[in-house]
Amino acid sequence: MTMSERKLSDVETSVTIDESAALAALDGQRELLQDLAVMFCEDSPQVLEELRLSVERENCVDARRAVHTLKGLASTFYAKPTVELAQQHEDAAAAGNLTDLAGGGVDMLARSIHALILELKKRGLTD
Repeated sequence: MTMSERKLSDVETSVTIDESAALAALDGQRELLQDLAVMFCEDSPQVLEELRLSVERENCVDARRAVHTLKGLASTFYAKPTVELAQQHEDAAAAGNLTDLAGGGVDMLARSIHALILELKKRGLTD
């Protein structure tokens, strides 16, 4: 099993957020966490599209920036598997390597982001 396959398996089986930690980081302001969840749901599809285009153009700088943005958005919710996957791709892009992203990594990250959106909805943090 490759590193990407292992990461995909991890993401699909453990898409979780640490709502308590997220709330603690925001001084317990659930309304603010809900606002951030709405922003995540609105912004992440556009950033994923920017990532796809960057990978297609073989632009490591823009790909790294997009993955970094997705990592930051996901880290708001302490979504460890998604954050770790994004970090792996960010490191590779920073090193000039888009092989994993071009070979299914973008789709894997998109599935992880989608699962995170579903989790946020399930917890009532967004509609």
